[in-house]
Amino acid sequence: MPRIVMLLTLLAALLGLWFGLDADSQSIREAASEAVCQAVDAERYDQAIAQSQALVGTDWAGRRAAECRCWALLNRDRRDECAQQVDALLVSDPEAGWVPHPVLSALVTRQRMDQGRTAEAASLAGAAAAEHPQDLQLLELEIQARSAFEGERVAHQAIESRLGAGLAWLPLRIALAASYLARFEAAQALRVLADVAPPAGHPLGLLWFENRARAIAMLGEIAALKRHFERWAASGADPVDLRARYALRVSVSHLRDPEKTHLALLEEALVDPAQLHDGQLRWALYRRLIGTLVADARIEDALSVYDEAVKYVAFPKLDREQIERAALPALAAENAQDVHEGILHFALAPDAEIQGTLLVAPDPREPADREYEVHAITSASGVRVHRVRSYTPTRWVLRDEQGRTRGSGMAWPHPGREVRVRIEPRAVLDRFSQGVKAPSRPADGHRRLYTLILDCADWRLTQYLRARGELPLLDHLMRSGYRAVLSSQPAFTAAAMEALVWPDRGQEVSFVGLMHRMGLEIGGLASVGKNPLGFLAAVLPESESLFERLGAGELVTANMLFSHGGIEAGHHAQILGPFSEARRLELSRSFRPLRDEERSRFPGLDMGPRQRRHMETIAAEFDTAQQIIERGEVDLLMLRIEPLDLLTHAFFGDLLKGGQDDGKSPLLAAYRYIDHRLVTLYGQMDADDVLLVMSDHGIRTPMEHEEDALFVLAGAGIPRGRAPGQPHLRGVPRILAGLLGVETPWPDSGVASWIASLVHPAARVASAEAPEVDLAD
Repeated sequence: MPRIVMLLTLLAALLGLWFGLDADSQSIREAASEAVCQAVDAERYDQAIAQSQALVGTDWAGRRAAECRCWALLNRDRRDECAQQVDALLVSDPEAGWVPHPVLSALVTRQRMDQGRTAEAASLAGAAAAEHPQDLQLLELEIQARSAFEGERVAHQAIESRLGAGLAWLPLRIALAASYLARFEAAQALRVLADVAPPAGHPLGLLWFENRARAIAMLGEIAALKRHFERWAASGADPVDLRARYALRVSVSHLRDPEKTHLALLEEALVDPAQLHDGQLRWALYRRLIGTLVADARIEDALSVYDEAVKYVAFPKLDREQIERAALPALAAENAQDVHEGILHFALAPDAEIQGTLLVAPDPREPADREYEVHAITSASGVRVHRVRSYTPTRWVLRDEQGRTRGSGMAWPHPGREVRVRIEPRAVLDRFSQGVKAPSRPADGHRRLYTLILDCADWRLTQYLRARGELPLLDHLMRSGYRAVLSSQPAFTAAAMEALVWPDRGQEVSFVGLMHRMGLEIGGLASVGKNPLGFLAAVLPESESLFERLGAGELVTANMLFSHGGIEAGHHAQILGPFSEARRLELSRSFRPLRDEERSRFPGLDMGPRQRRHMETIAAEFDTAQQIIERGEVDLLMLRIEPLDLLTHAFFGDLLKGGQDDGKSPLLAAYRYIDHRLVTLYGQMDADDVLLVMSDHGIRTPMEHEEDALFVLAGAGIPRGRAPGQPHLRGVPRILAGLLGVETPWPDSGVASWIASLVHPAARVASAEAPEVDLAD
């Protein structure tokens, strides 16, 4: 017994020594981790990075060192390295339940979403939001990540089920409402915000009132909006700030105040700009006021406001020259006169060892779809062209002997002078090259029509990228199909959507009907986006919509035109038909993170967090279109790619600065991406299907739309050619119906006079003889 006792005692001593050493070792690691954190606090970032190299691990001290190391890496602009390190720790021990600091959790969540790891992103975002329920950024990320993984409807329902009463739930309510508003679901946003305002002085009070104002305005309720702002004022808000927010909300939401015009509201809000303490609000008001004046052709007034505005705010994408150019379209339409023309002298750099061709955009007075002029160019011989001064620059593309793009840009002619344009040949980029495959499925004797409306897609930007060889699908359609330069008057989305969905509207000859049409025109010219006399529609004869007419028989239609606010385009996400049966189109997602392959192929899509969401929405919209085509149940799909308009207004100014841009604009990257997705859609179609790509208007200046609208149609039985002149967009519905074998009395603006000669879609249209069409412009 004594020997056993001695052995046990010895074993206990050894174990104590072992655990003591281990405890000492752990204490040393904890002390070392704290030293790293202290170095970060003292802004000794390089020292912290070096000391933490061997300390990072899955124990408490290792995670502590990892977080502090991350702060040091972030301060040395090594963001990706920080995110990868934290992500690796989370992956190595997923059961530990560790939630990093909110900022680091958000960083890793975004990285996982960018990498397409939506399930892992949703898991981390959910855990972080639960750990930090007052962090609005994390709550927004949880909604985004779970929506990308589970779909918005499922994610919203799951997150909304957590809501409770009291101010503690206000952050989640605001985050969820913002997500609903992004989907134009105003009623749902109002529901989750509830009608109990936070107390005066609450840090989230501004967001609560602002989101409710957005939701009410989205529903078009001007009286309710006024009552909401009265309630906001009663809470003690700054009256100057509220007056500005009301003016901006009414203008942006295309509402009609019963007492004052948009212009009057904006001008009153800026009577004393120094009293507006919110710099972003002040900038938005000035931007809206200048745009409204330009759209109303009050260029001198717009310039005066601009000169005043630059004393208070910066306009990095808007300068005085852009506003002045808004007055030039009428000049460009006049007959050629020497005083209006200038010479552009294109010359290669002296050391450029290249013999190639220079493609130059036609004179602005030519039709917008005119092909580029082709000139031989060498370093010894330049190219001179005469061009009229206009609101649009003269774009050019340099190609080498093999036809590869070696540079491109734009130049502004100066009346009566010669402007020298220096060209620097660049290295060949082939990342955008892509072949076009014919529809993959055999003809089944049933024509389906897929219509994609690229909001704000511009003819001249399209031609520029075609000249660069970067829009293979649109180039193929224009060469093999039928095109038109449509006239979209007034040039704004609401009028275009109304003309497409209700072709008979606006055709009344009564006094009331005439007043309604005048209101529509005024609304467009004033850039208000909505007919200020729209209330008269209630007493006009109700017309039959495109979807109602086509869905009344055996056809099935799908409406994805995104009707909201001032956009009247029928019931969004609705399937109508056959025989007028209506049901909801279940959408998988309204946005989807771009895949690694997409970002690598189109590097210009990395636009920053604010604009990236627009590209993610475009990606999801094309995903939905692919799913619809794959199922084959829809005879007519109408899909509007609405985020392109927002991207256009954000980046178009960069494309007007002149010089050699080599196609690097984020907006041009969006065009390339859209064409890339169109290639896939085209390849999915049956051999007897038809694809229509069009726009509702183009872009003239960052503040003004262009009346020229895109129209390119291709498929079995579609002739090769061009519509004469510039037919109005309101003639398109008749073409859509005719392609599907439905006769209508709708307006014929001359878009496609051959439509009646097409074989009925019940026949095998693939074998039909396409009518001959004159290709002359």
